[in-house]
Amino acid sequence: MMNENKGTYITTNTIMTISKYDHLIRFDSDDIMYSNLVEKVMNQDIKYDMIRFKMKNFNIRTKKTKLSDAYGQFMIKHWVFDYFGGFMPWKCSADSEFIIRVEKFINILFLKDDLLLRKIHPNSLTQSNITNSKSMERKEKVIYINEKTKNIKILKQARIKKVVNDYYLIK
Repeated sequence: MMNENKGTYITTNTIMTISKYDHLIRFDSDDIMYSNLVEKVMNQDIKYDMIRFKMKNFNIRTKKTKLSDAYGQFMIKHWVFDYFGGFMPWKCSADSEFIIRVEKFINILFLKDDLLLRKIHPNSLTQSNITNSKSMERKEKVIYINEKTKNIKILKQARIKKVVNDYYLIK
């Protein structure tokens, strides 16, 4: 669909603009979905706009696994993604920023189920020196997120027609 790799967040935004379905289960291309993920997520109460779950991190080098909360992996209703403008076009941290931007406005269910295997490998963004948790790129994103979310209460009280991914209101 694209002539070059634009990254996971731009790709997800593009897919959502053409998606005709009410629900999207999002995870990265190097993650492995367990066979019961769709059933577990889609059998939940329809009042939830986003369903988050746990995942097992599998480190390819050490062969160790660790259970953690999935942050950028979730089920989301299409209208939520559209209303809040999708992901920022960043290499890293756009999933964190998106969840922080929407969590005060929608109904989220946290499942305790481990539904995904996330491979930790040297080529992943979480391991790269350019985008890992200690990188300057990631630190800049955290500063941006902290500054923008200070005004989240104001946004919640406003009569918003649509929120886009840079926090401007469309009237």
